[in-house]
Amino acid sequence: MVITDLQSLNTYRYHLETFTETRFASWKSEPYWGEEVDSPQSGAAPLPWDLRADVPDMFKDKIMTIKVPHTSSVTGCPACECSGRKTCTLCWGHKTVPCLMCTGRGYPLFNNLSCTLCAGRRIVKCEICNGQGTTTCRDCGGKTQLLSYIEAQVEWKSHVFEYAVNQRSGFPIELLQGINGKTLFVDEQNMVYPVTSFPENAINQVSRTAIELHQKQFAPTSQILRQVSAFVGE
Repeated sequence: MVITDLQSLNTYRYHLETFTETRFASWKSEPYWGEEVDSPQSGAAPLPWDLRADVPDMFKDKIMTIKVPHTSSVTGCPACECSGRKTCTLCWGHKTVPCLMCTGRGYPLFNNLSCTLCAGRRIVKCEICNGQGTTTCRDCGGKTQLLSYIEAQVEWKSHVFEYAVNQRSGFPIELLQGINGKTLFVDEQNMVYPVTSFPENAINQVSRTAIELHQKQFAPTSQILRQVSAFVGE
């Protein structure tokens, strides 16, 4: 084999990573055990974005939940109608169920002897409710009351945009993602600016498009804490 020509075909990969903080608020309920209730009478409830939440390491995903102060109240449990008990979902209050060993016949399939489990009665005591016909309410834990409050969920998440341009080499894009290449440019700020002076114009266009896309996606509902922009030559 004789090599007659060598050509250098570069591929550039643009990377944009945006680290955001998003907050949601929703009502939560749990069994009331008699603890002190932080009700609205104790003061005005802060808004979700007024709550203190320490930011984790940059570009590290994390979720934190915070009980919002002054939003708690105690109410009767509607699931059990404040009784602390609910009808058993296996026997439906009958306290017994058909015997599984003899399938309710009273004797085994291949002989006429009495079933050793139910002694020929065809039914056995319900194991779920222990023959009581009711079980402890799962919502209130049998306490008959619920503590309701607003819970704020704080989510830190890193969003990545990556795009390879100038793929004249025909090298598969999924394989390019595993190559370190040579970092040609890195910019990390609270808000990065689009690349404008790179010789390969496709990089400039992709950079501008990616930053605008992340702004539209995350700025309306989240707080953008940090961004890092980079492109790699391969």
